[in-house]
Parts: sequence; C-alpha cells; structure tokens
Amino acid sequence: MPDLTLERVGHACCAVRKGVAVLGGAFKGQAGIEITASVEVLENSSASSAAGGINFKALAPLSCSAIYGSTVVPIDEGESEQGQVLLIGGWDEHNVVSSAVHLVDLAT
Repeated sequence: MPDLTLERVGHACCAVRKGVAVLGGAFKGQAGIEITASVEVLENSSASSAAGGINFKALAPLSCSAIYGSTVVPIDEGESEQGQVLLIGGWDEHNVVSSAVHLVDLAT
C-alpha cells in the first residue's frame, strides 16, 4: 500500500466511491504538532500514477478549517464527482471541541 501524502494522526477516514478519503488530523511540523485541513483520497486507477496503480491524491483542503479527532461518514454521492461525506465533531486548531456537522464535497 502507498503512504499518505502527509503523515498524520487523529484523522478521519471512510470509503468513498472506489477509494478511501482521509480528512484532517495532526502532524509534526516545524513548530511542533500542527492541525491540518488537508484531504486526500486513495485511488485505484491508471491515471493516479505514472506507472498506474494505487496512490493517494491530495485534494482541496477543508473549507471548514483544520480539524482533528473527528468522525466522517459517506453520504449520497450522486451529485458529486468525487463523493460527499459528513465530517462530525472533533477539535480545531485552538483545541476547542466542536459539535458541528460539515457537508464536505470531495470534488470542491
């Protein structure tokens, strides 16, 4: 299996379409532990790498800002090219617990 594009902990992940989505989390940056809004998807397609096969592809960052420790569930994906998920709860970059539920379209 390939590595993530960004090593992280406390991320949320779920199956979407023909892959796996990985959202948010924390990583060890230059200033210590940093929270990320990054999103990546594990794809199985010949277009996903020069040699073809399985790779993680970075997508647009979360519009709801950086988050870790959240839960994510896939929802009806009929209206999105990449799929849609609900991102639920978690902690933000200020270590504030959230009860928010965000609709995330992985194509935008």
